[in-house]
Amino acid sequence: MTLTNEDLLALSQMMDTKLDTKLQPIGKKLDAVEDRVANLEDCMTNLENCMTNLEDRMTNLEDRMTNLETRFADLEKRVASLEKDVNWMKLELKRMNSELMKLKICQETRIVPGLANIETCYLDTSFRYQMSADKVDLVCEDVEVLKKIVSEHDEKLKKCKSCC
Repeated sequence: MTLTNEDLLALSQMMDTKLDTKLQPIGKKLDAVEDRVANLEDCMTNLENCMTNLEDRMTNLEDRMTNLETRFADLEKRVASLEKDVNWMKLELKRMNSELMKLKICQETRIVPGLANIETCYLDTSFRYQMSADKVDLVCEDVEVLKKIVSEHDEKLKKCKSCC
């Protein structure tokens, strides 16, 4: 059996129709797959952007962490220095307390008794000076009286000499 061109053309058209009918669901499925692939590509792009953002944020956090570590190391040095200063101050305070105790003991054993002795002597001397000051005032009055009397006697003697 030989097929003519028309037969072949009709056969070809039937096959095309049948094939088109069978390929339509596959085409629809391929379109759906293409849409899903496009969505996946969009999602991947979004994920890549998110990853880039996360990497940037992580880099920023790492930089901040490095900065914090540096600052913390500086703080540790400063705290160590402060601890050293505080320890020195404690030792100095102990030494000063010891010196203060020595001064208190010296004050109690030497200075206060010495001051009490000086006070006693001063009060006695002060009392004597006060009594002597009263006597000096009386002596000054007596001297003034004596001056007047001597002056009067001197004048009388001069008159007597001139008369004789």
